[in-house]
Amino acid sequence: MFVRKVLRTINRLSNYNFESRRRLPSVHSLLRDELLGGKWRIPSRIRSFLAVTWQGNANTCFILDALPKVPHFDYAYTRHSYIGAAEEGHRGEKDDGGTTGQGWRGLPFSFALLVAACWNGTPQQLNEREFLLAAMVGNIERMKEFIKKGVDVNCQHPYGWRAIHAAAINSRSQAVNFLLSQGADPNLPDNFSNIFQVARENRTSPVNVEATREGEFSTLLNHNQMFRGCTALHYAVLAHDQESVGYLLEAGANPMLVNEYHFKPEDYAKDIGMRTMMQKYSEKYQQKQQQRDMEERRKFPLEQRIKQRIIGQEGAIATVCGAIRRKENGWYDEEHPLVFLFLGSSGIGKTELAKQVAEYLHKGKRDSFIRMDMSEYQQKHEVAKFIGSPPGYIGHDDGGQLTKKLKAFPNAVVLFDEVEKAHPDVLTILLQLFDEGRLTDGKGKTIECKDAIFIMTSNLASDEIAEYGMQLREEADQINKQRLEGEPDDLEITETITISRR
Repeated sequence: MFVRKVLRTINRLSNYNFESRRRLPSVHSLLRDELLGGKWRIPSRIRSFLAVTWQGNANTCFILDALPKVPHFDYAYTRHSYIGAAEEGHRGEKDDGGTTGQGWRGLPFSFALLVAACWNGTPQQLNEREFLLAAMVGNIERMKEFIKKGVDVNCQHPYGWRAIHAAAINSRSQAVNFLLSQGADPNLPDNFSNIFQVARENRTSPVNVEATREGEFSTLLNHNQMFRGCTALHYAVLAHDQESVGYLLEAGANPMLVNEYHFKPEDYAKDIGMRTMMQKYSEKYQQKQQQRDMEERRKFPLEQRIKQRIIGQEGAIATVCGAIRRKENGWYDEEHPLVFLFLGSSGIGKTELAKQVAEYLHKGKRDSFIRMDMSEYQQKHEVAKFIGSPPGYIGHDDGGQLTKKLKAFPNAVVLFDEVEKAHPDVLTILLQLFDEGRLTDGKGKTIECKDAIFIMTSNLASDEIAEYGMQLREEADQINKQRLEGEPDDLEITETITISRR
């Protein structure tokens, strides 16, 4: 009888004029009158939610926690699909219509009913959507069924989130543990930005996007905010679910990943205990990451990485790699940044070498490589582009092109391309940068960048360098000879280091 009332309500909602939302406030009372007969008042602590959207020719109706504690049953069947909504409770025998043989036992069980009236898409896409919904409500049995059908555990919703994100934000710790055991990646980001941007990208209305986000993900979030880049660990900390946080950290979740707002998971911690736990694990994770990086550098040195992209230039590559290796091992002056000057004709790989150094040091992070074309700074007044306009001039609040990027990434690799074309007053600014590793912008704020690497390139004396080519080839042959004389597994290059005694 109860499920018949559910189906009758769904049929009435299916005939509802979805384009007109004037009757939307009365839907809640419709559910209460139809399903409960008006006998019980829905407790205020249980958040009732109903989202009705219109998407082309497809009606989508979601009911989440629209009921208080009701008798338990396994599945709710609709005309199009069924989704298991069972959580914990006593199981009974099903009879016709999907009802249970178990009688009405008052209101002992917590229950969440989710009904999908209709979706468009291929069978695989429909399975993925239902898999994501099963993760949201924590139905492990249904997730197992869809995994057997070939659904990828890391499948992505059309609006950007994944199953492990939905389970984490809804505090479904057992579902999080199950997804991790099935190979879910805890470090995958959520690509949902905000309802307006997603609506533009998918050519729909923000109301539809908001209803889908709340119906298929969570009602706890402000969907006008940016969520792009949030991982499952962000959502677990945001939901204050310590059990899910523990599962994610044990599975190798990176607590140092940041979202679009540059917030780490620990920034969303609501109490000191959670924040302390995240900080301790962050320190352990950094130590493990350093050990992994050292092992990776030992097995796959920088020289081999660069030679996959650059042909020749043995001497230059060995010199640059040797300087970077000494910096990594602590053999450098911490008060001064590392500065290089690459000379040679166009097309020999100066810029590419700088890019490979940034790729090696920062693992391809965005903004880790800053390229400044110095041919754009040929006039004296263009020095303001570097550090920003002084007070009272247009563009003062915008900041400088270099200072803004260094402030966002202080240990970046900065390339000053064709430095000989810049005005001498611009080069005067670089003197302070190279000597002390700091730069003062137009607002008077000092940016510390002692850990950055600065690389200048120039075409000056390219003819003289070309005449020096024979000697460079001899040095390259000598390096190869040193390598052949060592053990086959010895990938290091013997270097001659001169120590200044001044």
